[in-house]
Amino acid sequence: AARSATNVTSFARSRLGPTESTLVLTYASFSYRTTLMNWMLSLERVGVRSFGVICLDQELRTFLETRGIPCYLVDADEIRSTSKSAPPAKGAGKRRRSSRATGSGTA
Repeated sequence: AARSATNVTSFARSRLGPTESTLVLTYASFSYRTTLMNWMLSLERVGVRSFGVICLDQELRTFLETRGIPCYLVDADEIRSTSKSAPPAKGAGKRRRSSRATGSGTA
């Protein structure tokens, strides 16, 4: 199913089972493969089975596919078009100051 995905959304939908409502997605390039593998093992240890990887390069895609790990290769044009059409995240651009940063907290 992941192999037939035509975009990130269809890849994400292909990773969800009929009773699942949450999916964990991340993105990485081949140079982060060791960190990525540790992350995936950690997810499995705590029982998270619905996850997927958005590959930023062909090397990572090949690496993951040979291990049977669901992934989707995204190209730069798709990233640009998605980021232009997506609404800003809730609270984007707002910065909160912690009491520690402002000195208004109590010790």
